[in-house]
Order: sequence, then C-alpha cells, then structure tokens
Amino acid sequence: MFGNLAEMAGMLKKAKEIKGNMQAMKSEMANTEVSGTAAGGKVIAIVSGDFTVRRITIDPNLDESNEVLAQIVTAAVNDAINNTRILLQQKMKDVTGGLDIPDIF
Repeated sequence: MFGNLAEMAGMLKKAKEIKGNMQAMKSEMANTEVSGTAAGGKVIAIVSGDFTVRRITIDPNLDESNEVLAQIVTAAVNDAINNTRILLQQKMKDVTGGLDIPDIF
C-alpha cells in the first residue's frame, strides 16, 4: 500500500518538474527565431518560437508579380512555421525525457 503512495509522490514530483521545464522552454522559445525560405532563398521569413512572424526579407532583385510574390511569401512563412514545429517537438522530447505528449503545440 505505501509503495503505491511513494510511487504516486514520485510521479507528482516528476510532473511538477516537467511543468517547470516546459514553462522555461516556452519562455526560451519565445525568444528563439526560426527561419523559412522560398524562391531559392530570395524570400526569408523569420518566426519566433511562439509562432509570431518577426520579419520577412525579400531580395530586391526578385522580379515577380504581386500575386506570385504573395505566394512566395506565404511559402516562406509556412516553411518557417514548419521548422518551428520541428524545433518545438525536439525541445519537448528533451523536456519530457522522451515522453510523447501529442498536439501540445
């Protein structure tokens, strides 16, 4: 009986530790910048780890119509968001000790 209580106490302690580590990781990620590119690197989107678009850089020599440029920028932003998700998944595995918590971000 008491073995189970000790096990539960250990699990609660681990859960609190994971929660604290996740909060620290979330704060760290908000200050992390991840890039995405399109058009062979002529358009670069920078997204923070909390999925905020920080800036977009467009090569001034890129000669495209507004419609095509909008598609290229969209592709760069989506690439940056995807790269951010990948980074978050890696960091989550570190924080949780490999425990898979689906759809947390």
